[in-house]
Amino acid sequence: MRERIVLRDVVEPFPYSSRSARRLDADHTVAYVPGAKRQTRPANLGPLRRRIHRAKTARRWQLRQPRSGTFWWHSPTGNEYRVTPSDTTDLRDHSDLERSALWWLDARAA
Repeated sequence: MRERIVLRDVVEPFPYSSRSARRLDADHTVAYVPGAKRQTRPANLGPLRRRIHRAKTARRWQLRQPRSGTFWWHSPTGNEYRVTPSDTTDLRDHSDLERSALWWLDARAA
């Protein structure tokens, strides 16, 4: 599963990161809960360096993953970013309706 995630993401799925995913930790997008089923799967994992992982765990950065390989980040300053294997989209200039539609399309494509 790890190899599948590294091949999917190639680089860390954090806004504008170019760090290779190869040596990064496989992080659960939704926190791991012992005993819960189907939580360790590509649609709930992403390769993150420890510093970013800690910032997410401390809730400074918030992360949602509507589908495998698509990550939506909410920064401590309120900015929102959509990160895919091909690019980062800064959603600051998108209206609430545009962001909602894009989220819906991302979640529906899963």
